[in-house]
Amino acid sequence: MPAVLSTPSLLGLIERTARESLQPFLEPDEQTVGIEIELRHFAPTPLGARVSITTRVIYVEGRKVSFQVEARDEQELVARGLHQRAVIRVDSFARRLERKSPGRAAS
Repeated sequence: MPAVLSTPSLLGLIERTARESLQPFLEPDEQTVGIEIELRHFAPTPLGARVSITTRVIYVEGRKVSFQVEARDEQELVARGLHQRAVIRVDSFARRLERKSPGRAAS
């Protein structure tokens, strides 16, 4: 099998691009987390090739932001889909996570 950009790696690039595109609009105590992704990976891309990711906000509902996403290598469209992120308050997110930590008594 030739070395190619894997779908999980491509998903990571898409999530990072969407997260970074929202960063300038967030309060200092906010971040975003991915909550849904729907992606069709159409074509292989050799490892090391340049890949461009485009994210476009298509809908905002409360704290949820929906994106249309696209990935292209230097020759063609390689993936297209939808991605949704939620804006979270870092402190409350951390408290929620702490309650689920192993060793903590269930309440």
